[in-house]
Amino acid sequence: MRKLHISAWAWVPRFEDDAALITAVSAPNEPDRTVLYRAYPLADAGPYEKWKPLDFYIDMPFEAGYNSQLTLYMWRRQAQQPVYLDDLRITEIR
Repeated sequence: MRKLHISAWAWVPRFEDDAALITAVSAPNEPDRTVLYRAYPLADAGPYEKWKPLDFYIDMPFEAGYNSQLTLYMWRRQAQQPVYLDDLRITEIR
């Protein structure tokens, strides 16, 4: 099974600024059909008002092919203040 390693740094001002990093993978040749969707909450644990590391792995679904589309984006959810993401790195693990 193929895996992706995702790492980045996030800056969240406070617990109430609920935001998430979203990862999604589309089906081959069908960009509107999602075969994987994950939300990684950024405000669930401190520290707040400091940069903190993010580090997680994604098991790529069997349906994902070389022509699938990987999408990553920040979802603001209930955040009232800016939440930042920096130094995003995506590495395929074989």
